[in-house]
Amino acid sequence: MGDDIETPLLKNELTETGHHTQTYRPRVGIIGTGNYALALMKRLTAVAGCDVIIGSRMPELRRGTFSGIGDCFCGVELASIRECIRGSDIVIIAIHREYFSVTLQDVAELLAGKLVVDVSNRETRKVGQSNAEYLASILPEASVVKAFNSVSAFAMEDISESGSSSAVYVAGNDPAARQKVIHLAHAMGFRTVNLGLLHSARWMEDDLLSVFSLWQIPVALATGIFLLSCLFVAYIYFIDRPKPAYSWEQIFMKVSNKPVCMTAIAMMALTYLPGQLASILQIYYGTKHRRFPKFMDTWLKIRKQMGLVSFFFVTLHAVMSVLMISSTYYGGWFYKRTVTIPANETFNTEVVLKLSKEWMNWRGESVCLLGILGFALMAVVALTSIRSVGDSLNWSEWRSVQSNLGFVVLALSTAHVTVMGAQGWERRGFPKVFRSVTFLSVLLPYLVLVLKIVFSLPPLSGYLWKIRHGWEREGARYGPVDKIDKGKNGTKKATGSSSSDNLELEKSRASQGSTKGNQSGQATVVQVEADSQDYAGTGQGSAQKQCSSL
Repeated sequence: MGDDIETPLLKNELTETGHHTQTYRPRVGIIGTGNYALALMKRLTAVAGCDVIIGSRMPELRRGTFSGIGDCFCGVELASIRECIRGSDIVIIAIHREYFSVTLQDVAELLAGKLVVDVSNRETRKVGQSNAEYLASILPEASVVKAFNSVSAFAMEDISESGSSSAVYVAGNDPAARQKVIHLAHAMGFRTVNLGLLHSARWMEDDLLSVFSLWQIPVALATGIFLLSCLFVAYIYFIDRPKPAYSWEQIFMKVSNKPVCMTAIAMMALTYLPGQLASILQIYYGTKHRRFPKFMDTWLKIRKQMGLVSFFFVTLHAVMSVLMISSTYYGGWFYKRTVTIPANETFNTEVVLKLSKEWMNWRGESVCLLGILGFALMAVVALTSIRSVGDSLNWSEWRSVQSNLGFVVLALSTAHVTVMGAQGWERRGFPKVFRSVTFLSVLLPYLVLVLKIVFSLPPLSGYLWKIRHGWEREGARYGPVDKIDKGKNGTKKATGSSSSDNLELEKSRASQGSTKGNQSGQATVVQVEADSQDYAGTGQGSAQKQCSSL
């Protein structure tokens, strides 16, 4: 009975071959006694069902520390580093890089032929050699694999969660050793991404130190658009008028809502625009095998962040507008009700009294309806961007929501602004119409929608389909770095995609979600050009769930 109590109730089966018939439960040694080592030990025993040996330079001293923690460490043994290595099939190095040499040089011969896993991270970016490569130089006879460095100690220790939301990147020069670590990570409840050779550890360590690297351009762009919109609104309503159109008390909501709206719809259109520009370039090139310009490559990669920024401004605009809906703020949306008092002894002429405007006219109701529908559908698109929801959809369903429904949202948002401002455009005429906030707001969205329609209809739709499926026009324009080889069957093939592209592709696949069939899954907010699947050389192609947001 005592043995049963010490056995974890739930254990993931770990199989060396990937099948459930041959159970493979290695004894895992962990060199190190810090917080991360303890978190690893807890998940390995409680979730994967492995026996663990903790290796310490001072095991007797650490034994008192372990006894004071309070958790029951069933199946865990505390030993010296040498004993830990001798009794383990897999050795995890859970110490800082500075102590690699001091701790491991004397036991290098014991680690010869062992599978050694490095879980460390560095403190500075772009230092050249990764920690894992440095460890491999100290242990030349061991099979060094980099893994688990992307999982925090908190997430590692929290066994109440499956861990599937955390991606474990795995890199190593020995394919067999790499596969064993992948099986171990699966048994621990994590998703894995095989990044190939140990050289990929440089990206694995460097990526964790980047702080909002993909957000800098979208946030700066949105900030710039918002500030320019504020200047435009201030000019047309306050500066270029004999008397300001609004009082200073209305700056906080009524006036500021205008640049918020302009920024929201501009960012939404800019999120969809690169997909259309990519179509233009592919038609011009006559092949999908030429790399896009660097700015386009960057633009395609930050569409998710641009869409999230747009979603933020759309939400802000919706909340501000709802709070202000009244006949006082939006007089043109309501019927004007009056009472006429005929001339009498008191009044020489008839007097018209304006009453409160309670009922919306067709313009006010249509503007509200289009805005509500657009926002509601945007929420649906955003909902499917949550990983758990996106993983429940197949590729066709996901693409239908993220791309097709996304363009419906853009069309509804454009119609919302158009109905709201069209009456004023007609009244102003040309060129004064360019002083209209609503008119300037819809120019870019209309351009994107027109391009989408043009590329969705014959003959361009069929032409693009052929290009994206490998067809190449005679005399196709290849870039200076693209090499064209003739295959055995005489078919032209473009070569020269670098390993860094593959690494970027793996990174994109793992960071956004699990796969749909043979396509990589990306599930965040709002995808924009799922139908432009083959943007060769951008690191984004091959039918990925590239989240680019509304």
